[in-house]
Parts: sequence; structure tokens; C-alpha cells
Amino acid sequence: MEFVKWFNSKESDFEQAKRYKSTPRWNDNWNSEPFVSDPYTKQFLALLPYGQPYPKHLALPGVMEALGAAIQKILHDEMDAAAAIAEAERKANQAIAAVK
Repeated sequence: MEFVKWFNSKESDFEQAKRYKSTPRWNDNWNSEPFVSDPYTKQFLALLPYGQPYPKHLALPGVMEALGAAIQKILHDEMDAAAAIAEAERKANQAIAAVK
């Protein structure tokens, strides 16, 4: 139990985020170095107010998988964009229909 308390502490959060170059979980840590002067952190914080949560839908993983596969096929020149997007749409619709 002590480990859980330590791991979820503000101090541990700061050390882990700094060590692994990740984002801190505690709000106070965003205002500490090295986070406060990091250009990526500044941009992230500037964009954060505009973020929207993903919709809560059981089909979301299937939809995201279909979209990700389409993007990869386009980038690897396996399919042209129109065909890949059409295929992704079919697979996404199948994922949505599967949870109804």
C-alpha cells in the first residue's frame, strides 16, 4: 500500500515524468522545470482547451482500427486514398453494426 501512495504522489509523478520525458499527471508539476519551458509542453497546453474526448461507444476501437489500417495502406502505397477510405468506411460500419 505504501508503494501505491508513493507512486501516486506529486513528487513521484514529477520524477517519473522527468525521467521518462512524459507528461506529468499533477497540475502543479506542469509549472516546474523542465516542463514549463519545454516547447512541446507549451504547444500542448495551448491546444489543450480545444481538445474533445472520444465518444463513448463500444464500436470506437473497431472504427479507429479501420481508419488506422487505411492510413497505413495509403502511406505504404498499397491502395489509393479513395479506395482505402471506402474500405475503412465499410469496416467501421461493420464495427458499429456489430455492437447494435
